[in-house]
Amino acid sequence: LQFFFLSKMALASWTKSADVFCDETEKLIRDDYNISCFPRRIEIAPVPNVEKFVFENLTGTKMQMMKGTTTLAFIYKGKTAADRGGIMFAVDSRASSGKYISSSTVMKVIPLTGRILSTLAGGAADCQFWLRVISKICKLYELRYKCEISVAAATKTLQNIILEYLGYGLSMVSEMFGMIVGGFNHDGPALYFLDSEGTRKKSHLFSCGSGSLNAYGILDTFYKPSMTDDEAKDLARRAIMHATYRDIGSGGQCSVFHLQPSGYKLESQTDVSDMYHSFMEEMKRPFYDPSKA
Repeated sequence: LQFFFLSKMALASWTKSADVFCDETEKLIRDDYNISCFPRRIEIAPVPNVEKFVFENLTGTKMQMMKGTTTLAFIYKGKTAADRGGIMFAVDSRASSGKYISSSTVMKVIPLTGRILSTLAGGAADCQFWLRVISKICKLYELRYKCEISVAAATKTLQNIILEYLGYGLSMVSEMFGMIVGGFNHDGPALYFLDSEGTRKKSHLFSCGSGSLNAYGILDTFYKPSMTDDEAKDLARRAIMHATYRDIGSGGQCSVFHLQPSGYKLESQTDVSDMYHSFMEEMKRPFYDPSKA
């Protein structure tokens, strides 16, 4: 039903016929969908690949911004009857422009619906814009069909939109920079990764951003399919802490979100420096403290 809705929208756009929709409300939804997802009113560059054209014919500079972040998410099952399980999201909060730290309070988890969350890594403007677009599509679907869109349909729609602008320099350039989208369907949790090259992957664990390699080192070592809620939260925090400690583009605060079938909740928000000191004391490892020098 969800994919039928999207196909119906595409058919209406292609045929330019109002006969596909029976009333004025559906026609307004169709027009709003087309404007939101396919803004043809914006002038499109008369070249097939903007990135290549700029590099070869103008400045010789690649359309690639220097950026950094660390985001992660994983699915787990509750270990005991008291544990809820679900999807754990964790992100840092640093926004950087090359070597300059422009902000340390950026929220990198964005809700698409009440039961679907997304993280962003890459250029903040591109990520936030396209996530707003897909969030609007999800809401329109919910209003029309009186049920939530599935995670698969939402991510597939986002992938199709991204492919429309392939080669236009969207700031999610490789597998290290993209979006992690997770949520609950009628058959359980689902987790996807997308980037500006049109990649769309499904798995139980993802990390992206410049600090993702450090985060993967912790996740691959300590992740278990079945954990208590406290263990899952601690794993997410440790992975972000190690990533921010070794990656100059990551830092600020670590925000942990717990997504369940009933909705999402902000579990904790801790300064990464405080987390580092806490973990070092826990492992009884000495660290330099200027106040005690």
